[in-house]
Amino acid sequence: MKKFFAILTALMLAVTGCVLASAEGKTLSPAYDVDMETYGDEGGAVHVSLDPVQVDETGCLIYSVYALDMYYKEDIEALQPGDKLFANDEELTVNTVEKTEYGYEINGGYDETEEGVSLRYVDEDPETLYSMMLDDVASRTLVGQAAYPLADKVTVRTYKMGDDGDYHDEYDEAELDKADVADYLKAKEAEGILFSSPDNTVLMLVNGQVTDITVEWGPNC
Repeated sequence: MKKFFAILTALMLAVTGCVLASAEGKTLSPAYDVDMETYGDEGGAVHVSLDPVQVDETGCLIYSVYALDMYYKEDIEALQPGDKLFANDEELTVNTVEKTEYGYEINGGYDETEEGVSLRYVDEDPETLYSMMLDDVASRTLVGQAAYPLADKVTVRTYKMGDDGDYHDEYDEAELDKADVADYLKAKEAEGILFSSPDNTVLMLVNGQVTDITVEWGPNC
């Protein structure tokens, strides 16, 4: 229940990021790089989950949209012991803040303790950071559900399995008619090749239509 309310509060404070003050100290929530109110108009690439693969009777692909958990340097540097930080779907109590070459380590960093958070610069921007989890995976938060029509032709890329039974840095790429996209993705699932998660799945929306779907084998941060 505590986790649910933490996520709910973070969603309510999304888009701009907020710092709330109380007698017990500040509470810092992440900003998000996707605004669902403008996403349909702006389009672009977003991280999504296609689990399960769903296309409705009108030809719209249904998917979950995830946004990068971002923080501003000035807010991180203002944190004091006893403040609260929403990160990686949890509310944490701040004990220490350490600046490093790559960003900031909260409570020793993610690898040191369950109460630790590692923050890294976004695209080498010294003013904006994201929360990093195990194996350099960026923390992302579910910000909404979307349903947009597939373009007449959709490019689908999935990681390729070699003859040795392992995955390699190559894609199987297919340009599909929109009527064939769902069956193609479901076939990849059945083969054990498609494991869609917000860590490895990127979808491109152009002019209100889904034009590209890329599913990495490893996390795509």
